[in-house]
Amino acid sequence: MSDENAKKRRGKAGVRWTQYKLDTMDIDNDYIDRTYDVFLWQTERRVEVKTSLPRKSADSYYKYSFPFSVNQIKEKAFDYAICIGFNVDKSVNTVYIIPQPYLVERAKRVKSKSSYQLNILVNPVGDRETNGYTTYHGVCNSYDKFECCKEIWDVF
Repeated sequence: MSDENAKKRRGKAGVRWTQYKLDTMDIDNDYIDRTYDVFLWQTERRVEVKTSLPRKSADSYYKYSFPFSVNQIKEKAFDYAICIGFNVDKSVNTVYIIPQPYLVERAKRVKSKSSYQLNILVNPVGDRETNGYTTYHGVCNSYDKFECCKEIWDVF
């Protein structure tokens, strides 16, 4: 089985899981394979679903990576991104619901204008104390930054 096929199946599983979650909230939705994946009829919201497994980065921290294409980082391409972080066993670990304008703003700050990759640490990174001095990590603690985006389904 190729890695590309596994990504596609995980992506479809993420869309189905999102639709199930919305259905349990009595939110009518349809799958649409465009710049966004799910359309919510009552509120006319457009939702893009991204999935990721935890990956070890160069600095040895585990992170989720959610790539967005050039069409998805244009203004008003969709309303929200639902980023699903899976465990290694393919069960859902965490869900982040991120407004698309945030992604547009972040994408403007990177050199590549053809895509944007949102990276979120899997676990918080703490500062260490060594020989009485506090050592700060060079990586941004994105775990804390996106804590406010976890499981905010009430926006729908």
